[in-house]
Amino acid sequence: MDALTVLREDHRQLERLLERLERPEGLTEREYRALVDQVQTALRQHVDDEEILYAAFRERAAVRGIDLDLLERGEQEHQLIQTLAGELAGMAPEAQDFNAKVRVLVEQVRQHMDVEDTELLTAAEDVLPDDELLDLGRRILDRRRVRTAQQQLKAVVAPVTGSRIARLAGILAGGALATLIVLAVLGQRRSARRRRNRSTVVR
Repeated sequence: MDALTVLREDHRQLERLLERLERPEGLTEREYRALVDQVQTALRQHVDDEEILYAAFRERAAVRGIDLDLLERGEQEHQLIQTLAGELAGMAPEAQDFNAKVRVLVEQVRQHMDVEDTELLTAAEDVLPDDELLDLGRRILDRRRVRTAQQQLKAVVAPVTGSRIARLAGILAGGALATLIVLAVLGQRRSARRRRNRSTVVR
C-alpha cells in the first residue's frame, strides 16, 4: 500500500472519531474521556506518520524548485494540532472550557485534512514516483508495527515493573524492535535493488 493511500485512510478513520466526539450523547464521563484519549493518540500517530511523507516531499520539491509554502503550512498545522491535543490531555471533561477546546481541535483537524486531501497529497503524488510512494507506505506501516509492539509490551510489563519479568520483557522488547528495524532496512534495500535493476534494463 502506498503512502498516500495509507494517509487518506487515516483521514477517514479520524473523521469517524471526530464525528463521535461531536456527538457524545449517551456516553458516560469515563467513556467520553476514553474517546478523547483515543482521538489524541490517533492524531499523534498520524502526525508522526505524515512526517515520513513530508520529509520525502520536501527533498524532491527542493531539487525541482517547487514552492514549499504548502508543506510549511502543513507542518505549522501539525504543531497547532499537537498543542491543542496536549492541552486537552491535561484537562478534566467537566472543566469549563473543555468542550470549547474540543470544538477548536475538531475544526483545526478537519481544516488540516481538507487541505492535505485537496492540495498537499495531490502535490506529493505529482512529485514523488510510484515506487518511492510504495516504499514510504511500507516505512509508515513498519513504524506502526513497531509502535504497536512497544505498546503491547508496555501494557504487559506495567503491572510487574521492577520484577525480573519486567526486565526480561524489556530485553524482549528491544529484540523485537531490532528485528522489525532490520526487516524494514532489508525491505528498503530490496526496493532499491529492484529500482537499479529496472534502470539497467531500460538502458
